[in-house]
Amino acid sequence: MLLPMLGAATSVVVSRRASAQRVIGVVTLALVCVVGAVLLVARTPTGRSSPSSVAGPPRWASCSSPTDVGAAAAHSSSVVTLAVLVYAIDQRISDYGRETASTTFHPIFLLLSTGVSLA
Repeated sequence: MLLPMLGAATSVVVSRRASAQRVIGVVTLALVCVVGAVLLVARTPTGRSSPSSVAGPPRWASCSSPTDVGAAAAHSSSVVTLAVLVYAIDQRISDYGRETASTTFHPIFLLLSTGVSLA
């Protein structure tokens, strides 16, 4: 799941605009939550992903399909990460004001969420 890494790179590009960094962070992590939910829904009763939900050649389908525990962990960690980001944004606004940009917080937080997603 490299979507948060793409969001971190985009956040670096707009590092002087605080509102753009906030929007990029929230949208990126919301998309990660959606992907986690899709992983949970794309399960079959046997515990394997359906063939249509796994990208790639059929011989790799069993290797790249997530387990039930992995899909649940990916989704729950993305929801918690999104909640922490929303709280951190609100805390930063109350401490420093709405227009004060943090050039490092959002990219580093999104890189951290990349590591959490890949774990």
